[in-house]
Amino acid sequence: MEGVISPYNSIRELQQYASRLVKSEPRAPQVTLSSDVQTFALHGKQLHLPSLRVGLRKLFNNISQLVDEVLLHQDIPIHVPQNHAYDMSNTSRDYSWLDNATFTEKSHPMLEGYLNDLSQRLYWRDQDEKLHFHAASASAVMKKTTQINRGLSILNDMVNSLPARGTEFTDHKIRNSWRRRACYRDQGKLRWVNQYSKKTNGRKMDTFLPILVADELQTLQEKYLLLIRPVEELLAFILWGQEARMLYHEYMYVEMGRRVDSDMFSRHL
Repeated sequence: MEGVISPYNSIRELQQYASRLVKSEPRAPQVTLSSDVQTFALHGKQLHLPSLRVGLRKLFNNISQLVDEVLLHQDIPIHVPQNHAYDMSNTSRDYSWLDNATFTEKSHPMLEGYLNDLSQRLYWRDQDEKLHFHAASASAVMKKTTQINRGLSILNDMVNSLPARGTEFTDHKIRNSWRRRACYRDQGKLRWVNQYSKKTNGRKMDTFLPILVADELQTLQEKYLLLIRPVEELLAFILWGQEARMLYHEYMYVEMGRRVDSDMFSRHL
């Protein structure tokens, strides 16, 4: 159970953190563990789990404040029905729960705030009243959304159940494309689902490993996906073209027009 200090949760966190540290070690690590299973040391480098939890909470609060800042402190209501119908077996291209219903009263409500606030200098109109975007202002917005995306990636990896390997984690898709999406919302819960294809006795067997998103993180992540990501797509197209827009349309972890790879993610951690 998330949020409960228990031997199982503590050991799971220890295993996850230790795996990050030992990847670069040429020899088996020397690990010592405290009697209360709250502190362990790897070659003398200590990790105190309560401090890790405090750090994750601080990161969550910082990302929440940045989301509010990017939204220009607009109170934009989002309504996702608990009985939201979603076909988990649908593998058609571009399918996602994000496009399966209308969750806001207006389309691109975040962008409306920027268009109504001239001090943001996001756009200008020519003599024919055609709309043009300032590249510098659009880039400044994208730098902030990059910080949000990076923070969410760390929270998704460290907070949620069953962390994935880095190469699988950065491949998480929010919509179907040449690979099946990994983002599912069903019965009020948000999950990342890693799919594995194996061959057993000549038969292809698919295994699905669900990763349950913690409740508070789900609320923050849905606000990002439903309100901020559509505007990111638009600004990515303006700044870097159609290929970058498609990355924002399909993948969860994208920074300044470039998809995050496992090496980049390791440096973030």
